[in-house]
Amino acid sequence: MVPTKDWELIEENFGRVISNESNIGIIHMVAPSRLSRPFQNPEFNEYTIMISTPTPKQIEVDREAIIIKFGESLLTKKWATVLYSNTFEEDVEF
Repeated sequence: MVPTKDWELIEENFGRVISNESNIGIIHMVAPSRLSRPFQNPEFNEYTIMISTPTPKQIEVDREAIIIKFGESLLTKKWATVLYSNTFEEDVEF
């Protein structure tokens, strides 16, 4: 479990924290409602798969807002400018 200050649950299955691997991370996350994080520029490709329903998730990639829903996925290329947020009333699991 990766500790956060904003009630976000991050369980890393593989990556920097668990295995000191910087090229890939497999992480289970739960974002609380109304979560907003700062912009990031990940050093690796990120794959997001929505596993909660019915609440969608908004991900902003290079200033374009993208909504993904249950069963959908998104590839974010490394070095893209990414903003993960949960603008909805329910927690989101991805």
